[in-house]
Amino acid sequence: MDALIEMLENAIAADIGADTVLMDFWFSAPKNVKRITALKALKLHVITILKVRSAKYTTYDGKTVTTKGILDEIKASNTDKSIARELYVQLGGGLQGKLIFAKNWSKDGSDKRRPCISLLTTHTCWSGQEICDGYELRWNIEVFYNQLKNGFYLQSGNQTRLFESNL
Repeated sequence: MDALIEMLENAIAADIGADTVLMDFWFSAPKNVKRITALKALKLHVITILKVRSAKYTTYDGKTVTTKGILDEIKASNTDKSIARELYVQLGGGLQGKLIFAKNWSKDGSDKRRPCISLLTTHTCWSGQEICDGYELRWNIEVFYNQLKNGFYLQSGNQTRLFESNL
């Protein structure tokens, strides 16, 4: 997380314009979302996918919910809406967020292991579809990594934390 914060600060210092950080579930804990949005000079929002787990969120009306519980409700309801559910939540320290539950994320509906995904964002005024569209841009990053690994024969075990190691 420290490396992520440093990279964000460096990107903004280099005048790389951004207002949203798209993250994988590795960084999706509310404490990490709060840490990124707490960088007031950066004024960043977050969109991140969530793991299906029992992490608790408090809604605006004071109810406690979990992503697993909501996903179970959606499965039981057999809804055919592409955005199955949207919930506004408190992330602590006055930070507000929105949980989005989108059905059938894969374009052809073939991903039976994940019939519904859950996203967390601090873009509370965006619609569920806008949040999904924003997160979908992250796929380009995965394609880039795949091209690096295959085109340049970089194996998945090759990791470094220093830029200079790649020169």
